Amino acid sequence: MATLKLGSVDSEFLPKNKTKYLSPFHQSLNDTLKRKGMFRDEDQWRSFIPIDGKEVREVQQFLENTGFLRAGNVDGIFGYRTRAGVRLFQEYVRSIEGFEYKKGGIPGIGTPDGMVGKGTRFHMKRWEEEKLFCEWGKASSDNPSEEYTKWLNILKDTKKHFQEKAHKIIAKSDEYNTKLAKKNIKSDTRLLKDWTYGKDEIHLIGIRRNEDLKRSEVRENDDIFIFLLNGMVFKFWGSTDPNPGLKSTRKDEPFMIEGQHLYKLAWHMRSKATKAYQALKPLSGAGPLVFRDVTGKDALTEENMQRGLQGPNNSINIHWSGVGSWNFSAGCQVIAGKSYINHLDQVVDCSSYAARNNKALTKKAGQRRLTKGAYNVVADLVSVYRPEGVNTVIYTLGRDNNLDSSKQFKKDHARKLLKRMKNI
Repeated sequence: MATLKLGSVDSEFLPKNKTKYLSPFHQSLNDTLKRKGMFRDEDQWRSFIPIDGKEVREVQQFLENTGFLRAGNVDGIFGYRTRAGVRLFQEYVRSIEGFEYKKGGIPGIGTPDGMVGKGTRFHMKRWEEEKLFCEWGKASSDNPSEEYTKWLNILKDTKKHFQEKAHKIIAKSDEYNTKLAKKNIKSDTRLLKDWTYGKDEIHLIGIRRNEDLKRSEVRENDDIFIFLLNGMVFKFWGSTDPNPGLKSTRKDEPFMIEGQHLYKLAWHMRSKATKAYQALKPLSGAGPLVFRDVTGKDALTEENMQRGLQGPNNSINIHWSGVGSWNFSAGCQVIAGKSYINHLDQVVDCSSYAARNNKALTKKAGQRRLTKGAYNVVADLVSVYRPEGVNTVIYTLGRDNNLDSSKQFKKDHARKLLKRMKNI
């Protein structure tokens, strides 16, 4: 059997017009990349590869039967969602079942790279024989975890608190957004009255840490992200602030304004053939509001919040920050690939195959293909498990002192989560 990968297709389902087939998935890429008629993998472009028989459909049916793919995705084409389902299966076997390496005579599954080779096929057959079904596929917002309910309550309590007691940043944001609306200018930053926290929504919460400290040199990945989906909670880390040490960063670098913003799964570096990859982009394309560093302090100072409100800014994406050793943000919200905390509150180490940067994606660590590590888990969970008809990720950005004032968790919760993930 051939190794199946992004672009593999059962020959009878090969699209006549490849560019047209890919159009819904490539909407945010620039016109040159759209015309390629190829799939964009992590480190290269992949052509459609016809496969005799029904191997792709069999893999898709397996993923659907075991909870790694929603019903209705068996189409014979190994596309982005199928790749996401395969990577999630590999990640589940690796981290939840513990078969990253050979164990008790059972082969390891290795790197979750989205390719179906000998090792992945072995574990697929094992799952079929044992009639297994993953916990992620069973999860539902109708039966949420206790932690999920706590985080949803924090969102509810935050909106209520800001409605009862005006917050200077939120009030300034609402005033600015109202002026934009009168000019028929869109914004992906929501008015406070429009904040939502429904159980069937996808929520990402960014927690900005130590913002009162004037960090003027190289900014670390020292913030955390809470991902809420189908009653489950996953935790990641990275940065919510721009890195002044990055060559591409302007002198008046943007800091995303705290509040609630609308995003969707699309493409980062949409114009660069060798670097484009899936990321969260502003839903409407307009972008969120930002504070510019008009003081040159390389920090979100009081004066910047008074004078620097601008936007919408369509360049503020939510993307990968390498392995986490360097903050690759010029204003975007960035997620590290080294590690994360799963739905069972277990720290998952991805450092053995997480690439440090884009260049490293083309290399291998021993026999391992390097990937974006923990970051892929976020993108793949959104791709596979978003509720039917839901394409929006609601991103709420706050501060660690907001979390500390909550009754849902003990004080210093954000710092402790970060320490667990970074000190693996």
